[in-house]
Amino acid sequence: MRSQPATQYLVFMLLGSAVVLVLVLSLNRLANPYCLFANDWVPHENKPETFSHSRLVKANQVRHLRPAAVVLGSSRAESGIDPRHPAWRHHPVYNLGLAGARIYEVMRYFQHASAAGEVKEAVLVLDFFAFLEDSGVAKDFREDRLLTDRDGALQTGVSWADRISGMLSWDACIASINTLLAGEAGFRHLANGSRNTAFDIDRILARGGAAKAFEALRRGGGSLMPGTTSRLGEREKSCFRTILDLARKEHIDLRIALGPTHVEYLEGVAAADQWELFLDWMRAMVEIVEEEATRSGVAPFRLVDFNGYHEFNQERMPEKGMAQYYFDPFHFTPRLGSQMMDLLMGSPEPLKTAPPGSFGVLLNSNTLDLQIQAYREHRVRFSKQRSRKE
Repeated sequence: MRSQPATQYLVFMLLGSAVVLVLVLSLNRLANPYCLFANDWVPHENKPETFSHSRLVKANQVRHLRPAAVVLGSSRAESGIDPRHPAWRHHPVYNLGLAGARIYEVMRYFQHASAAGEVKEAVLVLDFFAFLEDSGVAKDFREDRLLTDRDGALQTGVSWADRISGMLSWDACIASINTLLAGEAGFRHLANGSRNTAFDIDRILARGGAAKAFEALRRGGGSLMPGTTSRLGEREKSCFRTILDLARKEHIDLRIALGPTHVEYLEGVAAADQWELFLDWMRAMVEIVEEEATRSGVAPFRLVDFNGYHEFNQERMPEKGMAQYYFDPFHFTPRLGSQMMDLLMGSPEPLKTAPPGSFGVLLNSNTLDLQIQAYREHRVRFSKQRSRKE
């Protein structure tokens, strides 16, 4: 007699669990917060989880969108290079910039994008920190969610860990609710993968403006400021070679930029006793680009230096409000990114005639030494000017 209530209780629990499971699955499929699926049941461009789960969301979006052009690099490329710039010749364009990405991750997502569709052009913004030895990968990076392995061989790109956590976890439910309730004012990424810089501007202004953002990064060091690593990594250089080789084999028009950083960042490099290593990094980039071109018997990819002590990178921070060209010492604004794109994607003649040390210098074995000499001279001049002001 006692077994009947127990059986009823068990049936009730099973039915209740099934209902909860169906509700959870329906909610997460409805909102599709991590873009696991190509379409949303409720159309919603704002995906707030792109900020907290960028490596997951962007891997999925690339698979769905199959972009013909991509932006590659760290958060600097993500916030500074606009997929809507008129210089792009192929569409759709997707910004694959990833916060804190080292060159290995950049390489893997480039392989993923190439395998997902027919990438015809790419802009790669290189970062000094991304080439430091043993730079590693982010905690949320997963190999199995990409469409190739590290050697370029095709794989399914289906991560069951992503599928289960994205459809059945409590975090996914919260993410779905956040996605469904997201308004126009609070989303941090655009549908094309770029950072919503309007959100960043509001955040910086709320904290006192650009000058305070600079001071906070200078005082705290910042996760992207140079550390104590004393050399460039051979694995990291090999990843760069792989990017060039893939672009060559797939006939992708690759444009490469040494992305601009404010002089405060360059001074941070010097203060960390890595100035000569930074210059060695520039030499290594030129050497690898030209070696790979010679090996393939073709012209080298365009490599343009936007760094240095020129007027853009010495922009003074207003006491209140925003600067024109920088959010902080490391992240340049889309306004400066637009000028980069004009030079990267346009005629090479302005690059060839640019004086050493200016914004946008075509780097090769003929111009490298002059560019480095300009760096040294301009840095000495900057230091003297700063000393007089202090």
